[in-house]
Amino acid sequence: MFKCKCPWCGEKTYLAHFGRKLSKVPPKWYETTRYVLVCPYCNGIVKQNPKHLLWILLFLPLFALLFFDIVIEMKPWNVTELHWGLLALGALGAYIVVFTAKLEKSSDP
Repeated sequence: MFKCKCPWCGEKTYLAHFGRKLSKVPPKWYETTRYVLVCPYCNGIVKQNPKHLLWILLFLPLFALLFFDIVIEMKPWNVTELHWGLLALGALGAYIVVFTAKLEKSSDP
C-alpha cells in the first residue's frame, strides 16, 4: 500500500492506521455522520485534500455509459471495447487517488 505524511508531525504512516473520531461539528445536509481522521502519533486531525479527490471523476464516463445502456437499451456502437476502455480510465483515477493521497491540517475540533 502507500504511506501518507502527517502534516502535523511529519511521520509517515499508512492511511489505514489513521484513527477516526466523531467531530463536534454537526453533519451537513448531505452527510450521514461526521467522522474525522486522527494521526496515530500526534493525535492531530487531518483531512484529505478535496482538490486531490477530483481524480475520482474519471469514473463518471463509465457510469454515464452504463446509465444510457440501461435507459435507452440501444447499442449503436461496440460497447464491449468502450466499457473496457472506460473501466481502465476509472481504474487509473482510483489509482491516482489512492497512491498519491495528500493530507492537510484540519481545524475541526
